[in-house]
Amino acid sequence: MNLQLDTAAHRYRLDGAEVPGVTRVLGSLYDVSTIRNGGLQHKREIGEALHLAIDLDLKGDLELDSLDLEVVGYFDGWLRFRRETGFECLFSEKQVASKKYRYAGTLDLAGRIDGVEAVIDGKTTAALHPAVALQTAAYHNAACEMGLVRTTARRYALRLRPDGTYVLDQHKDRADFFVFLSCLSLHNWRARHGIPTETP
Repeated sequence: MNLQLDTAAHRYRLDGAEVPGVTRVLGSLYDVSTIRNGGLQHKREIGEALHLAIDLDLKGDLELDSLDLEVVGYFDGWLRFRRETGFECLFSEKQVASKKYRYAGTLDLAGRIDGVEAVIDGKTTAALHPAVALQTAAYHNAACEMGLVRTTARRYALRLRPDGTYVLDQHKDRADFFVFLSCLSLHNWRARHGIPTETP
């Protein structure tokens, strides 16, 4: 499998052909119209900085002094999560893809909690959108196809908060992946018919 990511455009190519990313497939499920101008981009920047900090922390390469002040609280939540759960990382920021269903994405974290494999998507939102469960199902399926995790791996969203706390939400509904496939089919149908697939 040859999987490539154009980081600037956030576009994936699988064996030479472009495939949709998981977040792009699910993008239309989110209503961002209530977010004030510039707010969405600011939240994205915080999320990207936090993901980078976590990845560097897991590799032992993080300089704490380099953290932006807006990220520090969220990162403290990450440290608390590691300390309280004993999380053992298998890999982080891993590009995964499904050859069977033709999609790709970047999995935030995979590891073990209490000895059980877990696929984890990190979030900085106060409330958890239901579509996140579809996201973790898509990542879990792709990681299983690639032999990176077992089918028994649990799925979680890790909500890191600016006050240094965290919430770990487990996703157990087996229907989540089939709902994701429905979204993927709709996304591909719109693309074939020239109907915009991007969120406004």
